[in-house]
Amino acid sequence: MPNEDGSWPRTFLINLASRTDRLESVTAELTRANVEWERFDGHTAETSATLGIVPADDMRGRELTSGDLGCVGSHLAIFRLIVESGLPGGLILEDDLLIVDDFRERVLSALRRRRPDTMVVQLGWLRYDHNVQIQMKNAAYKLKKKERRDRLIVAPFAFGSHCYWVSSEFAKRSIERMTPPYAPIDLMTEDIRWQENLVFEQCWPPLAVQNTSASDITNRRTHGVEKRPRW
Repeated sequence: MPNEDGSWPRTFLINLASRTDRLESVTAELTRANVEWERFDGHTAETSATLGIVPADDMRGRELTSGDLGCVGSHLAIFRLIVESGLPGGLILEDDLLIVDDFRERVLSALRRRRPDTMVVQLGWLRYDHNVQIQMKNAAYKLKKKERRDRLIVAPFAFGSHCYWVSSEFAKRSIERMTPPYAPIDLMTEDIRWQENLVFEQCWPPLAVQNTSASDITNRRTHGVEKRPRW
């Protein structure tokens, strides 16, 4: 949730030192939105191993990639930071995102309106068909009136971990449950929600989408859009 005085929550931006291209573009995005954030040096598979992040049997029937392990290590390290710092929660961003123009105001509004028992608020996500931009243009037309935007829906954790708020309580649970990792971060997050019957909320429409930057996990442009969302 926002800080007690309603100010912006502590925000962590995951960025690999090698991805200066992403850091430059996302800095422009977040500066435009007047968002306070801090860069978190992203982990690789090698540095994740020093944190005990080594692969277990993958629930999808294939081995985790080095990119998967680096991603999990980065998110878990932030979870630990949230818990050790005594924060009520934190906003976690990945460096390949595009955000709505009024991102700051709409994120604060969503966090203020969340249910007291909500563990995670997903603010950006993708569908597996990767047609978010086309789909949301149609949905945004139907939701054109401002008062119908930004509905919080109790929902599973969708594919995409590029923009979400996590409570300290969920961070504590994840540190234990995700070590060792058995799937990518978004699938493990959803598995914990399902196994423990936790409340997650999702903001509709999403306030952030992933761009077309080549993935560090697959080394391919498997998803993403070229323009920031306008709904």
